[in-house]
Amino acid sequence: MIANLAGKPLFFMHIPRTGGTSLMQYLDQKFAPAAICPAHELFEFEQLKQQHQLVGYSFYRGHFGIDLPRLVDPSPSVITFLRRPIARVFSTWRHLRSHAVPFQQESGRLVRRIQDMAVAAHRFDFEAFCQFAMEHHGPWFFNSMTVLCTQGRNPASTDTRSPHELLEDAKRLIDEFFFVGFTESFNRSVARLQSRFGWRPETIAHANAAPPSQQSTDQKFHAWLADATAVDDQLYEYALKKPHEHNSSADP
Repeated sequence: MIANLAGKPLFFMHIPRTGGTSLMQYLDQKFAPAAICPAHELFEFEQLKQQHQLVGYSFYRGHFGIDLPRLVDPSPSVITFLRRPIARVFSTWRHLRSHAVPFQQESGRLVRRIQDMAVAAHRFDFEAFCQFAMEHHGPWFFNSMTVLCTQGRNPASTDTRSPHELLEDAKRLIDEFFFVGFTESFNRSVARLQSRFGWRPETIAHANAAPPSQQSTDQKFHAWLADATAVDDQLYEYALKKPHEHNSSADP
């Protein structure tokens, strides 16, 4: 048990392509294996829920949104990392195209969406991939940080608000998080997290990095992409600049 959580479970909301695999491997060492929820993907959490085995762990980490912590604890202690949205989308494309299409033995709406995007990443260059994503999945794909902080990843959600309409809720909820770090200043963010918990300072090895590749230099496309990711960019800037308790030594 982590003392300053007063016995409450800790939730690491791993937003894809933010350096979360590296942090998850580090955080796992802070808990006994039996205290860590074994699920990582949303369908795995759903399986535990259906089996009535979701509650009772000290540490939950994975690709979930705010809906999962709320389900387990009415006032959850959540940590997450944010990343500049254009860089995060680019890293998503690089990661998907460098791996086989995932979850071949699974089904469900969210799984099909992930598989759809993985196939597109293999077929298209980055610009065409983004156009495909907008056409088939809309602005939610480009503003996943905002969506995960407000709606979560529940495919059955009846919340039909656009990312722009979700932004103010996302800012409010970010203020309530136990800790927010930033991929662009990963080591300094980790040092702040270690200080917050009273842990010994140490460097975390980077894992699951996407292979190198160059972004398009087309200015028109970059302007389009900046507009597509504008909501997540506003959330990132808000979290970076606001003097939260969890961000009292804000990274520049």
